[in-house]
Amino acid sequence: MAFLFSWLLVIKMVDKYDPSRYVIYISIDKDTTLRSLDCFLRDVWMECCNHLSLSINL
Repeated sequence: MAFLFSWLLVIKMVDKYDPSRYVIYISIDKDTTLRSLDCFLRDVWMECCNHLSLSINL
């Protein structure tokens, strides 16, 4: 019997100034690129409030 394991990483991101107020947990595959993660975060976390100036460009 063969088992296939898909390794996931769980990332917790919090607001810099109020970590108890804004929290997001992200589950990603271990092979996810930083560019993919960056695009995802821009779409769901930063784009909503125009906080892109606080992030780095990859």
